[in-house]
Amino acid sequence: MILAEFALALTLANSALLLVRSLAAVQAVDPGFQPDRVLTLRINTPLIASPDRLITLHESILRRASNVTGVEAAGTIDDLIESGMPAVSGLRMIEGREPERREDWTPLKWNTVSGAYFQAMGLPLLRGRFFNDQDTATSPWVALIDDAVAHRYWGSDDPIGRSFKGQDRRGANDDWITVVGVVGTARRSGLEKPPVPHIYLWYKQAGVSNRVDLVARTRVQPQLVANSLRQAVRSVEQSSILSGVSTLEEIFSGQLAPRRFQTLLLVTFSGLALLLAGIGIYSVMHQSVAQRTSEIGVRMALGARPTAVLQGIVKEGLRLADYGVLLGLFGVLVLARLLRGLLFGIAPNDPMSFVIAIGLLMAIAAVGCYVPARRASRVDPIVALRHE
Repeated sequence: MILAEFALALTLANSALLLVRSLAAVQAVDPGFQPDRVLTLRINTPLIASPDRLITLHESILRRASNVTGVEAAGTIDDLIESGMPAVSGLRMIEGREPERREDWTPLKWNTVSGAYFQAMGLPLLRGRFFNDQDTATSPWVALIDDAVAHRYWGSDDPIGRSFKGQDRRGANDDWITVVGVVGTARRSGLEKPPVPHIYLWYKQAGVSNRVDLVARTRVQPQLVANSLRQAVRSVEQSSILSGVSTLEEIFSGQLAPRRFQTLLLVTFSGLALLLAGIGIYSVMHQSVAQRTSEIGVRMALGARPTAVLQGIVKEGLRLADYGVLLGLFGVLVLARLLRGLLFGIAPNDPMSFVIAIGLLMAIAAVGCYVPARRASRVDPIVALRHE
């Protein structure tokens, strides 16, 4: 029974450590932007036939939102939180370069932004400039790309001022688009997923969707300006449907909720298994000492030192723990491979987790053995012989 308890405890402890370290690895991932003090709000406006009128309505909403007390910067994007991976795609034409082969295409995301979206998200500008008032519907088309797109298509060359085509393979919207800035790569699809390259267009050139996500960076706690932000949008368009009011931190925390629950569940079971293993070996060693009281008394009467008695009993208990650890190796290998799909940034056979699990188990075994052994080392030989 003790061997089985130790084997199970080692298996669960190693698996729990793997999940704990995976959770820590996910939380340490840099999202590419600053999610603190950022409030998001989805706005669905009525269908408006005129694109110009929709842009005017959009600008009025953005202006009111930017003037809300406590808002530092505000902007919109047509799809803030991406669910799943976008379709594989590539640029149709690249100035001065051969088009990317279709078999080399990877996921690529196009977004339309407005206002101070990049400042609100805390996306760093690496080269070039942000969009400005000079970028109008009648001016040449411009785009901002992230560092992943820059590396994918231009490598170590500077992409600023380079042009490309890629909006529509059928030839619609066939204007050349010039890169005016490079921003950091954002992991908007989740911290556990690989970052998706993004190309950002300006709303005055690409148009505005009836459904956009408003992003507002605040000087105070975001929840304090949520109602004011709703009222600002309602004051422009009463029929707008507002939903998804949340902070970026809450969104990313919600994405990690399943992983946190799985980790907590396995850590709980692991703790119970370790407790049972400790109680088990303590009980066995306590019973062994009780049965060998006379023997210990005789040995001490013949000159055995108390420290030698203590060490002998502890070694006996740890030998039992060693056999349990050896038995648990098989369970560790099996369960770790079953957890492969839940791990992030760590291998199923991670040696550090295994060493820590063994060390923790042997420490518990040592404590469980030490208490009965210490009691045995204090046995009075006269009392023990008289008891016999």
